[in-house]
Formats: sequence, C-alpha cells, structure tokens
Amino acid sequence: IDDVIAFSLLGLVVAVASSSSLGGTLMVVLELAGLVAVLFGVVRPVLRRTVTARYAASGALTPELLSVLLLGALTSAVAAEWIGLHPMMGAFLFGTAVPMDARRRLVHDVGHRLEGVSVQLLMPVFFVVTGLGVNVGGLQSSDVGPALLILGVACVGKFVGGAGAGRLVGLSTRDALAVGTMMNTRGLAELVILDVGRQVGVLDDRMYTMLVIMAVVTTVMAGPLLRVIYPERMLEAQRREAVQARREALALAS
Repeated sequence: IDDVIAFSLLGLVVAVASSSSLGGTLMVVLELAGLVAVLFGVVRPVLRRTVTARYAASGALTPELLSVLLLGALTSAVAAEWIGLHPMMGAFLFGTAVPMDARRRLVHDVGHRLEGVSVQLLMPVFFVVTGLGVNVGGLQSSDVGPALLILGVACVGKFVGGAGAGRLVGLSTRDALAVGTMMNTRGLAELVILDVGRQVGVLDDRMYTMLVIMAVVTTVMAGPLLRVIYPERMLEAQRREAVQARREALALAS
C-alpha cells in the first residue's frame, strides 16, 4: 500500500512537472487514466487467459511466458514515456495488472530468473548512479536546518505512524516501537522515486542530497534502535519460549 500510494503520487507530480499549463497536466492525467483502463480492462484478461493459465497448467515459467511479461512491461514503459511520465511508471502499472491468482508464485519465478542480472549488475549500477548525484560538499551551513527538518518529518510520518498504528491494533508498546522502527527505514523504492524526481527537475541537487542523506540515516538507525527496543537477552528469552512452546505442541500432537 505504501509503495502504491508513493508511485501514484509520483505519477501526479511528474505529470505536473512535465506540463507547462493546467490543461497539459489534465491531458497527461487523462492519458494516464486511459493507460490504466487498457491495462486492467484489456491486458489483464488477456494475461489471465494466456500467461497465468499456461503457468498454472504447467507449473513452470517457460521462456515464452517470460518473454511475454518482459515485452508487456517494456511496452507499458514506452507508453508511459509517450504520455509524458517516467517509463518506470508504465512498468509498475503493468506489474499491478498481472492477475492476482498466480502473481505470488509467478513474481517469485520471474525474480529468480532475472535476479542474476537485476541484483548483481543493474542494482549496483543504480546505487553508483544515485551516489554520483549526491554532493554533500555542496551543502552549506544554512542547509543543516532544512536537512534536520526533513529527517524529523520523515521519522514522524513513518516511525510515529507505524508505532501508533501498532498500538491501535493492540500491540504492546515494545512491539509497536519495533514496527515503527522497521517502517521508518527507506528502501530501493524511495531511492528510485528520488532519482526520478531529480531527472524531471522536481528536485535540485541540494534537495536531492538532503533527501538521500535522510534515506540513509533512517535506514542505518534501525539496527541500533532495534537493539535498544529488543535487547539480545530479551530476544534469547523469546527464542527459548518459542522453542519450548513448539516442543509442547509437538508432544500434544503425538
């Protein structure tokens, strides 16, 4: 849900940034709505009758099925770029249009097939490109305040939001704080969004650098915070309790 909302807002921001007038922005939004309608109204039923049906019948991701999915993602990316959005938005929308009935296993198989290239080659290249765009030396003393404000807003939004939601659903304070700590981390999706924002001119180099620093700091701080919230002695005690409970359950079952 977090990523879907983030990418949806990203699409809106890119639409506004890429248009010089309100009419142009509305046209981009309408074209985006048309792309979504085609993906879910036409492409999704076709995928259900072809890709997911054959995948369910054979239980294997054949090269033909993988080619169809990659071609669909690339075509959707080109359509998004033609509309005036970032190509990543089109690929993301195509992924959401894949039928739910086989998506979980299908995504796992696709990821397993492509991880050698995506994880070992493309992801390191992306992190290098992201790092080259960061210019810490270009920040001035006057940027310390905005950087701290960005960090504070980020922590309130996800740490306080995650911990508060945990308490509302009945988690203990300790467990709720652990949820907030893990929600507060920033992953690959956030860096992708920042990179897109810089490409379309929404973020200048200074703001981009401060946001990347925020993403790194909130991610790095998760480990130390979790060790404070859940000391090792407490984790070990919980592990022993879990093992004992499992043994008792097995004993009752036998």
